[in-house]
Amino acid sequence: MDKQMWLMDSTDSVVDCYAAFRGSFNLDSEVKLEIRLLGVSWFNVWLDGKYLADGPARFPLNFPQYQPVFINLSPGRHVIAAQVHSIGESTRLLENIPPFFTCSVFKGDEEISVDWKCCRLDGYQSQVRRINPELGWVEWCDTSLIPENWQLPDFDDTKWSAPADVTVITSTPVPETIARINNIHRHFDAITHGLLSEVYGYEMD
Repeated sequence: MDKQMWLMDSTDSVVDCYAAFRGSFNLDSEVKLEIRLLGVSWFNVWLDGKYLADGPARFPLNFPQYQPVFINLSPGRHVIAAQVHSIGESTRLLENIPPFFTCSVFKGDEEISVDWKCCRLDGYQSQVRRINPELGWVEWCDTSLIPENWQLPDFDDTKWSAPADVTVITSTPVPETIARINNIHRHFDAITHGLLSEVYGYEMD
């Protein structure tokens, strides 16, 4: 998993920056795959529009550990989508590491080619407030500025850019040495619906 990537306009501020990545690949037959994930700060990953994983596992820069996810997939086109947050500050979880994301797909020992696109998520207001010196930033998002359904396979990403190649991790990543976080999926049934109006004294209150 040598390909590390970030936004092409990486000369812009990377402090409290959100990036979206979409990677597509094709399979000729049903197969069991290993998807290896590693990135800076927090990330969420979807496969064909369904939640797959989040991360990263804590790691020092010189001893990176990727998250392996094993999954059976049918023939045809598949899309990996990832939202990656660059905090741009040191926290109690991770030191201040330059932003990157890497995701590799393997069929046994054979790496499958993935075509990647990326986009800066401008709906997130940068550096509204730092929660505290140990944690990151308050998340403030204008959801109307986020591309709708960008995690779904049929989303049109033709206007998105190819990511830039970056080199942040120089040591060879190894599989994580701790158990994966347990994610419990809950289904909720709506019992009513309507309009909710909240009034604040000023923006970002």
